[in-house]
Amino acid sequence: MELPEVVLILTLVIFTICVTADCANDVTAGVYLRCPRGLQFRGQQLATVTGRSHVDCAARCSRTSGCMGVNVCLDEQSGHVTCSMMTTFNSGGCDGLTDAGSQSCFYVQSSAAGDGGTPEIVCENGGTASGGQCLCPPQYGGATCQRLVRDCAEIYENGYQDSSYDGIYDIQPVGKATAFKNWATLKAGINLPPATMDDEFFIGLENLHQLLLQGEYQLVVYAEWSSGSGSRGSAYYDNLNIGTEDTKFELSYDSFRADVDKPIDNGFPTTSGPIKFYTNDMDFMCTMSSGGAGWFVSSCTSKGKIFTATMQWPVSGVTQQLDLVQLSLTRTLAIADP
Repeated sequence: MELPEVVLILTLVIFTICVTADCANDVTAGVYLRCPRGLQFRGQQLATVTGRSHVDCAARCSRTSGCMGVNVCLDEQSGHVTCSMMTTFNSGGCDGLTDAGSQSCFYVQSSAAGDGGTPEIVCENGGTASGGQCLCPPQYGGATCQRLVRDCAEIYENGYQDSSYDGIYDIQPVGKATAFKNWATLKAGINLPPATMDDEFFIGLENLHQLLLQGEYQLVVYAEWSSGSGSRGSAYYDNLNIGTEDTKFELSYDSFRADVDKPIDNGFPTTSGPIKFYTNDMDFMCTMSSGGAGWFVSSCTSKGKIFTATMQWPVSGVTQQLDLVQLSLTRTLAIADP
């Protein structure tokens, strides 16, 4: 018999790929009780929305005023998730729920709705219970240490805080040549750990896609150049998404903003259509004319060139040749475990 599970949802408005102590601000937490699959709660419905994943439903409930719980249902064919948020709650916790008619559905209830009979916590993978929570080994995370950690920030959040870290974990080479790497190489990644950051390094398109499915992340672009005034700047892309390989790892985001003090332009504008990734063995003419692989619109143009022999980025309407470009991720919303 499947037992209820305690699910911890964190709503974060902090730098969490940035893992320095100064980042730990404005954290709110809520404990949720996830009930067994195949059961749902028949109560007063607040709203029904479509989520990006079943854990996204729980995150939406945590951000919605008056939401006491959510019935979650996954459509196996489309991959879409229906989130039915409830304004009432089940006083029995997971007891007395009704048959959902599908094992792809389950009910999650907020602790704000009252004590629903939360079970005694049992830790996995070498975790130890303390004060109703699990203290996990560095490589494991989740409410019961049931899975591998999702990103570097989670290791820090779990209490492993090494002062030797500089707080930035790169996903893209810093001044390293990656021009004309083939599709398989850039999909898999270049010199993944335990390689040192002095090596040519890239996290890999598939790894980046999977990482971004686990929460909402902000892409931070930092660039330096020699010509003109200023010589450095930053920009931010909220809720970055990288599609599947079938979409050619299409890049999208909710909004763009430049740093107020040291701005740079949008290197990934979506006004000309979807932005897809190409390599020399996927679109030879496109990458040859641009000087290497990267994200391009349908017209084979790219303003932000970071995988080319000569890295470029637009600044105040002028294309600057870069001495350095650094891409890093900030987790802005952590979502519940499945």
